[in-house]
Amino acid sequence: IQEGKIADLEKEMKKEQQKTQQVKNKLVALQEEVERGKKNIEAETRQLVENIETETKKIVAEIEAETQIKVAEIMKEVAKWEAKKEQLLGEAKAKVLEMIKTAEADKLRQNIRALGGAKAYTNYIFTQNLPPNFRVFIRYAGQGTFWTDLPKELKILEKAAALKILEGSYRKEQKE
Repeated sequence: IQEGKIADLEKEMKKEQQKTQQVKNKLVALQEEVERGKKNIEAETRQLVENIETETKKIVAEIEAETQIKVAEIMKEVAKWEAKKEQLLGEAKAKVLEMIKTAEADKLRQNIRALGGAKAYTNYIFTQNLPPNFRVFIRYAGQGTFWTDLPKELKILEKAAALKILEGSYRKEQKE
């Protein structure tokens, strides 16, 4: 009886060992499946990370390209306005120069007209350029006459001196 019980217990033990072995086998299979799943998930995660990185790089490159395009457009606009500024400044400078030269020419024309002609104006300019300590001698030979036997150069100087004297009296009249 005891041997029968031992045999039954051994059978049961073998059944339990078989069940344990089956559970162990299932456990090993499940562990292998978990490992495979883990590896698959790691591979999928790596793939997703790579896809995200690729997409991010693509978006960054697009943004950089758009930025460069916008910068180029702005630089083009700036260059256009710089050119317009330079053109306007050049035109303004030319206009100012033209106005200055026109005013100078008008002043010269009025001075020549005021002095009675080009020759008188030339004599006036000549006398203006004489040194301040330059002396001119006018010889008076009586009422209404000048000494007429002077050399030609002295006669020109006399005329210039006369203009200077007249100018001085003209300025005195202007001040009064």
